[in-house]
Order: sequence, then C-alpha cells, then structure tokens
Amino acid sequence: MSRIEEKEAFQNWLASLRADPIRAVKKQGDLPQRFLLMRDVQRDTYSDVYEGVKKNLRKYRPRRLLMQQQTEDGLWPVTVPEKNLNSEQLQILQFVQQTEVLHRLYDYTTTLSQERVKRGMVELLKNLDETSGAFPGNLPQHAHALLVAALYGLDGNPMVKQAYLYVFHRQRKDGGWLDPAYLESGEDEKVSPSCIWTTMLLTYAISLSPSMCKRTGATRAVEFLFQHLLKPNATTLLQDPSAWDHLSYGYSGVSVLHGGTLRFLEILVQMNWPLEKRVWKLLDWLKSIQLPDGLWPAMVKNPKSGDPMVTVRILKVMKYFAQQM
Repeated sequence: MSRIEEKEAFQNWLASLRADPIRAVKKQGDLPQRFLLMRDVQRDTYSDVYEGVKKNLRKYRPRRLLMQQQTEDGLWPVTVPEKNLNSEQLQILQFVQQTEVLHRLYDYTTTLSQERVKRGMVELLKNLDETSGAFPGNLPQHAHALLVAALYGLDGNPMVKQAYLYVFHRQRKDGGWLDPAYLESGEDEKVSPSCIWTTMLLTYAISLSPSMCKRTGATRAVEFLFQHLLKPNATTLLQDPSAWDHLSYGYSGVSVLHGGTLRFLEILVQMNWPLEKRVWKLLDWLKSIQLPDGLWPAMVKNPKSGDPMVTVRILKVMKYFAQQM
C-alpha cells in the first residue's frame, strides 16, 4: 500500500468515529503525546509545527527534572528506605528503579543517543547474570527490563539476546509463562496454568524485537493470550477480569502489567498480525468505548476523562489495521 492509500484508508476509518481523536490529542495532550501523534500517526515530520514541538521537548520540565536526578555513576537514586536491607535486596531495588526511570524517559521521547540515557542503560545491563541470562528479581521484573532494552533498540545486543533466550527456555507447554512466587498458597506449579499478565508483558517485550518475534515461541505466546482473552488470571497478579479494561500502564509495581486489551493489540501490530475475525471484535470494541470528546479512557469502566497517551496508542493500532480493511 502506498503512503497515499495508507492515509486514505486511515482517514476513512477516522470518519467512522464519533469524534475527531487527532484534534482532541492536539488540544489536550502534553508535548510528548503531541510529538508521538505527529511522528507515529500523522507522519508529519517535516513541518515547522513538528520541529517546534521537537525543539520544545528538550525543555519539557518532567523529562528535564528526571534527567537531572541521575548521579555521576549513571544511576537514579532509590526512593524507598534502605535500612535493614541486604546487598541483594538493594541491588534489586536499584535495578527496578533504573528500569522504571528509563521506561518513563522513553515515553518522554528520549533516545539512546542522549548521554544520560546511554549511561543509564549501561548500568541497567550490568545487572544481567551473564551465565544464566537472567535479570535480578522475579519474572515480571525481568520482562520489564527486557522491554526497556528493546524499546531503546538494544534487542540485537548480545547480552539482551541472552536475556531473550532465558525467556524462551522457560516458556511452558501452554505457550505462557509462570513465576511460582505468584501462585496461590498450596497451588502446584506443574499443573497450574500460566500467568496471563506475566505472559502479556513478556510477549510485549518479544514483539518489540524484529528477530525474536519471528520465533515459534512468540506465536505460541500470542495464541495463549487469544485463548485467555478477557478471562480472570490464575495467579495472584491482576486476578479480576476487569484488568483487561485498564488500557493505560504505569512504570512501577503492578501498574507495569497494565495495558489490558490495548497492549494485546499493540503486540499484534508489532508482530504484523493479519486482520482476522478475532481482531475485528477487539477493534469494534475499541470504537465503541471512545468518549464524546474524541479521546479514549485510561480505564474503561467509570472513566473520569480521556487519556491522550492511550488515544495515541489506539490510533497507532487502528492505523495499522485500517490498511487491511
């Protein structure tokens, strides 16, 4: 499909919505969201407006303040009390903090070409056990670090490749993943189904790598998620099926696992998944939950207001599938 045909297909899809989401993001979104809209959705990377937004991002206060908090050794200080913690616990805390900050900075449109980001990533990768390929902590924390490395384009790095292989070697027969730490008391790991949300986060990290997402294990993971779509989770992580309606995600704690149905659709886009009946249903559902002002909500049930970042992510998904309609 040519760029003109692609634009026409997307415009036809936009015309079917109840309100114009692009205008809404431009009106209500912060600088990073407006930049991502222009770059990733509109492909407007040559206009004076785009250049102005890009230039102002350097002065964007949340990004600038976060950068300034980095210490000379490339780390971001841990913000929780460290008293009575052993060296292993301190390492995990620092590792988690590094992962969270780098992920947030990426959404503030930073790149690996920036010196502070580069030094931060070097320190993050130092946590990888070169023998096993594992990051410290639990499997969701490993997934989060892998996701961040892939976002910054490091999926081809030998250490990151080893971290991917660590994941694939632990994939279960049902296509998913399970960290025993999140099983209900008395549950047997051997017979328990895989964790939906650990699998979602790991599959998202895999989908970000053009090479890793072509592996058979990646397709098996997607099929596991299709089979468990909208179902409650079998582990202690996000057990309620309403987790599928939580379209936004966070950077710390259990919020990293959020993203719900939208994150699943993003995985399909990154894996160049075809538009099939199962996907059609999800796209129709997304159209039905758009708010009157043109934005989509962070949380589907009882939304207080629209979320510009969620809206930009949905527009990227819809633009991909609009080309196949």
